[in-house]
Amino acid sequence: MFKNISNEFKVGVLTVIAIVLFIMGYNFMMGRDNVLSRGRQFHVMYTNTQGLSAGTALIYNGYRIGVLRKLHMMEDGEMIEAVVEVSSEIEIPKNSKIKLQSDLLGGVTLQLLKGDSKELAQDGDPLLPEYSKDILSIVNGRVVNLSNSADSLFTTLNQFFHSKDLTNAIGELPSTIRELQKAIKTLRESVSTMTPAINETMTNVASFSKSLPVYDKDLKNGLSHFSKASEQLDSVQIAALVKNLSDASHQVASIMDKVNKGEGSMGKLINDEKFYKELQQTNIDIQKLLLDLKKYPEKYVPVPGTKRQRKSAKKQSAKDSAVW
Repeated sequence: MFKNISNEFKVGVLTVIAIVLFIMGYNFMMGRDNVLSRGRQFHVMYTNTQGLSAGTALIYNGYRIGVLRKLHMMEDGEMIEAVVEVSSEIEIPKNSKIKLQSDLLGGVTLQLLKGDSKELAQDGDPLLPEYSKDILSIVNGRVVNLSNSADSLFTTLNQFFHSKDLTNAIGELPSTIRELQKAIKTLRESVSTMTPAINETMTNVASFSKSLPVYDKDLKNGLSHFSKASEQLDSVQIAALVKNLSDASHQVASIMDKVNKGEGSMGKLINDEKFYKELQQTNIDIQKLLLDLKKYPEKYVPVPGTKRQRKSAKKQSAKDSAVW
């Protein structure tokens, strides 16, 4: 069947097949999932791509949905255009973002952050850029902060160890130790001196402890006798006390009855209203006399050469409404 086919045709067919395989292999190496179809492309403008390169996978929730097709520096030299091809049929809101995500080993991946817009992005639409902090920059910042803290700590320790107070304290430490040794020696001598007395005291305490059962028995017997005597004494004294209280109650009732009837001095004093008023008036007059004596003593004390003062005092006293 292939005998009538020329060699030129065979070479042409093989060449076409090789070109197709090359194109398919190139697209596969570039990360395109379906080499026979073109996905949706979106444009993102970055100021810094952090070492991003074509062929980087686009990830959404840990699943690869596309690939970075190419990077292009804009004419102003400030912005870098990234063309992202999405092979998945996932719906992408118009305000979605493509985030540059750095990992610990220095690699960079693209993360799709879906927005909340109800309007969906179409093929060729721009998406918003998003950046993550470089891991090395974060680590470097932490190291710098740690280094500053360490420097501050060492500076503080250096100031402490070279401070005048610490030097003086270290210089006084030997004398302090010597005084402490003297105090310990004195304490030991005091304890040695007190040891015989302490031993004697402990011996007396032990002897007293052994005698406690005897003391307890004697105390119980004494309390028993005292209880019996008190019971007998209580029975006799209570009867006499009740009789005395009864007699006293009758005497008080008799006295109160006489007072109510006006008998005796106390009864007349309580029941005679005229005597009460005269007694009250006498008290008032005494109070006025004492007040007058206090305010005008010249009136009552005849001192030679003070006749005029006595006369004046009498006039003032007679006019003083607070007294009379």
